Amino acid sequence: MMAYLNDGKYSDAMEIYYELRNYEDRSPSSSSKDLRLDSSVYEAMIESLTKAVVEKKISANQEEPIYEYTVGDGDSLILTNVEGDSSTSLLTALTLFNDMRHLEIPATSKMYLCMLKACKEQRDDYVLRKVHKLIRMDPHLDPDANIINHLMEAYYAVGDIHALLDVWDVAEAVGGFNEVTASIALRACVRVGFTARANHVWDIISNRKNNQVQPDDFNKYLELLLMDGDAQKAITLLQEGKAKGVANEASVNIWEKYQRIE
Repeated sequence: MMAYLNDGKYSDAMEIYYELRNYEDRSPSSSSKDLRLDSSVYEAMIESLTKAVVEKKISANQEEPIYEYTVGDGDSLILTNVEGDSSTSLLTALTLFNDMRHLEIPATSKMYLCMLKACKEQRDDYVLRKVHKLIRMDPHLDPDANIINHLMEAYYAVGDIHALLDVWDVAEAVGGFNEVTASIALRACVRVGFTARANHVWDIISNRKNNQVQPDDFNKYLELLLMDGDAQKAITLLQEGKAKGVANEASVNIWEKYQRIE
């Protein structure tokens, strides 16, 4: 089964998967011990699928529809087209994930991370939303900052800043974030020009205990202030940044660029 997955023969691999799953259903646990589908097996399959090289994406707008596997009684391809572009490998990984959850086999944090990284790399909004829903509905998962960060990065990659900031709001409310989370939120605010929200995130970054402000965050916020026309606040920030050793040559260049524009 893994050999077929690694070779990109996903339909063949899924046929074997369903045969194995059905064999488990029919066999006493003692006789199928060596073939048991547990979290480690699903993790290996999902990791392989999410690391597969994506050569082509198939669009639902093309004549040939995309199909997913499902957990129906017939163990066949369902007749629901996927909206948008998704790679076959990532859809197969999502199918296995859904099936595993249906079978009440607990997911591991690594599975979620693999899926989120693939969604980011492939800019797959469709699968990302499905994975986010799985995260919210997983009673065994308490998302740590690492999962939150990858979820936000994936939303940034697909351009859904509103969903990203919704995730940030929840993380901030429960204290489930770190300096990387705040940095992603700031970058998102700068990208869409949400100055008020950026001010709030910057206050968190700059006042967070034992947090070393990163020059990249500093420069992004500085440029947002200048773009917003708040030169006085920007020069104050730049002076404070120089005093604290956060501002660098790029900071000065940003300031000078906007002075020339004016």
